[in-house]
Amino acid sequence: MRKVYIIRETKKVSDILDNTYNEVLAALRYRNPKAQRLTDDDEMSQLHDMLALLRLGHIKVSYAEDDDGRFMFFEIKMDAPTSS
Repeated sequence: MRKVYIIRETKKVSDILDNTYNEVLAALRYRNPKAQRLTDDDEMSQLHDMLALLRLGHIKVSYAEDDDGRFMFFEIKMDAPTSS
C-alpha cells in the first residue's frame, strides 16, 4: 500500500527552502565538487525538500533500541503546525 500526501508550497515553505538551499548545496558539493545546483543530484534535492518538512514539523524521525538493534521511526503529521 502506498499513500501520497500533498503539501502546498506556501510562503513559509518557500522561505525555508530559500534559507536552506546553500547549506544543502554545500553538502552536495562536498560529495560532488563539480555540482552546480541541487538538481544535479536527485537525492540531495529530495533531502532539501524533506528538510523543509522537518523544520515545519510535518515529519519527525526518532530512534529506539532493543536487544536486536536500533529502529527508526518516521512519523508524518498531517496536522502539523504551520506557524512559528
